[in-house]
Amino acid sequence: MFAKTIKYFSGLRRIEFIYMFKLSALLFIFFFSNSMLNNIKETMIDTTDGGGIELVPYLKGVFLPITTISFLYFYNLMSKFFSTTVVFCIIFSFFILYYTFYGLYPPFPQISSGNLIIADGKFVNAILMILNIYRQSIFYVISDLWENITISFILIQFFNRYITNRMSKYVYPILFFFGNLALIISSITIDLIHNYFNNWFLSFSYILYIIVFFITLAFFICIKLDPKDNFLFLKEKKIIISKFRISKNSIIIFILVFSYASLLPITDIIWKKNLSLALGDNPIKYSSFIAMATKYTGVVLMIMGLVLKPLLLKLRWKQLALLTPLSYIFLFIPIFLLIELDKLHIFKEFKYIYIIASYIGAFQASIFYSLKYMIDSVIKNMIVLEKNGTNHIYSKLYVEIVNYKFGKTFSAWLMIVLFSLCQTIDLQDIYPYIFIYIIFILFIWICTIYYSNGNPPKK
Repeated sequence: MFAKTIKYFSGLRRIEFIYMFKLSALLFIFFFSNSMLNNIKETMIDTTDGGGIELVPYLKGVFLPITTISFLYFYNLMSKFFSTTVVFCIIFSFFILYYTFYGLYPPFPQISSGNLIIADGKFVNAILMILNIYRQSIFYVISDLWENITISFILIQFFNRYITNRMSKYVYPILFFFGNLALIISSITIDLIHNYFNNWFLSFSYILYIIVFFITLAFFICIKLDPKDNFLFLKEKKIIISKFRISKNSIIIFILVFSYASLLPITDIIWKKNLSLALGDNPIKYSSFIAMATKYTGVVLMIMGLVLKPLLLKLRWKQLALLTPLSYIFLFIPIFLLIELDKLHIFKEFKYIYIIASYIGAFQASIFYSLKYMIDSVIKNMIVLEKNGTNHIYSKLYVEIVNYKFGKTFSAWLMIVLFSLCQTIDLQDIYPYIFIYIIFILFIWICTIYYSNGNPPKK
């Protein structure tokens, strides 16, 4: 097996092998740290007294865009006075110092009963509730901003700069493997820390120390990767997006990716609401459950990518594109039935119904998340690549910025509007409207695939 591995990578030059090693390490570090941050930020915001999963749409729909725009403004401002390398160092230093300070002085709120403080759903009152737990809210938004920077600003740009078409067949399977391995190992690490300390605040601090260590390590790898170019990729994004051209197929891509991106956070918030009803009074168990879901997501991704992907790619384009929405419908049915049964009070005082719903929801989210690569596989063959030359970064950034970010922000504002109209901030009260929206998006999604022009032309 070792000999076959050596033979497989024998086609790489020495410098290409070094780039592959550094990029794999960087991908592992970012996925590892982001996975741990997602775990503790969700646990903290949902199990804190005065918090709740219902506040997440406000954080992602209101505060995250404001923070992102502010970051871009200060980045451009600093670029006028400092070199790009210095600005890059300042950005990394800020996150390292912030997480270090937060680990040394974590907030010590009372633990909630799993339910949000009663509110009427008015926008102002929801914002006041977020400000009431401002330390947890700032941590949540800063962690989301860090994830956006690592994925959109650093990883995508590095990959498209250093991975040539000749390298891609060797490098991308390795990157795929290390990214999913990071999800699995981060979840195991969180479980080990919880089991050792059996105290949420001690576990929280030590998890942050590990994150700080990995972010520092990523900083030195980035410096080694880009010693001469001075991180000019941070300035490339505006130029790349401005070159994108709209076509019929780009509209199809928008609908496909927007549908996926808008359903992803809704799926996530539904199963985590059930989890908060079951384990909201125990942050360690809540965090361990999310870690378990993340671990199985990594396992499912490996199975889908390394075992099932070669088989699935033999399907026709429409069959492959339909697999994602149809699988969502199939997995959504049991969640819908459990929620409707709960409304009939059949399982009153039976808390395990929420545990069952959480397991099914976590499994659905894992499968749905793992099918993202099918969206990417469809995009690779779309005419949008021909419209924008040979560089895959044009379509990749179009999908990442315009579609995924817009789709997720749209779903967040949809829930905010529903909370205001229904005068509630309890997710269970707006379930009927969310279900209608899900059915509508799935209908548009399937119709777009069905009425598209069959197999798109390949580059």
